[in-house]
Amino acid sequence: MFAYGVKSDDGSKIISSPVNMVTGPGNIYVAAAKRALRGIVAIDSEAGPTEIAIVADQSADAGEVAADLISQAEHDTIAAAVLITNSDELINKVRKELEERVAQTKHRERIRTALTGAQSGAVLVRDIQQGIDVANAYAAEHLELHLENARQWAKKIVNAGAVFIGRYSPVSLGDYLAGSNHVLPTWWLRLPFQRTLGSNFFTWTPLY
Repeated sequence: MFAYGVKSDDGSKIISSPVNMVTGPGNIYVAAAKRALRGIVAIDSEAGPTEIAIVADQSADAGEVAADLISQAEHDTIAAAVLITNSDELINKVRKELEERVAQTKHRERIRTALTGAQSGAVLVRDIQQGIDVANAYAAEHLELHLENARQWAKKIVNAGAVFIGRYSPVSLGDYLAGSNHVLPTWWLRLPFQRTLGSNFFTWTPLY
């Protein structure tokens, strides 16, 4: 309807004209529809299902890391929740926290499916620099840094939809501040796309 417009049954009247751009987040079906419409109308990006990656070191609080992984895993059974760390001890602590916390949530089956899917998991890296390299290659929609000197490490991030620096910047807080209609690219699409901005709805014509 938005891309092609709608005419009356006899074709004599335009009920809804085609739009210039389709925007907004959604599930896998919304993302697939936007991909199919590229070239017919403009799109902002392919946004969804949600992703979170957390780069953490031994200073991270396992309970907070687990809570933030759950906060995105509850969105969809194919939501991605990835922990990147140089601490196998932290991985074990987070796994234990997840077992306890997921059992207490309303959408426990959906969360378990997301957390145990091929799109989610824990990545054990040699050191934090390698973890940053992994995060840049993954280009997550939401990237949290639970690290000592998190602000310094944040300067090395070049690919992420949005970066949340430190333990007091969870994705859920950032989402509320950004508003219910915020749109961030997923599926490695941060490389060709940026988040949706007001400037997406303007066209620019150079004058010579």
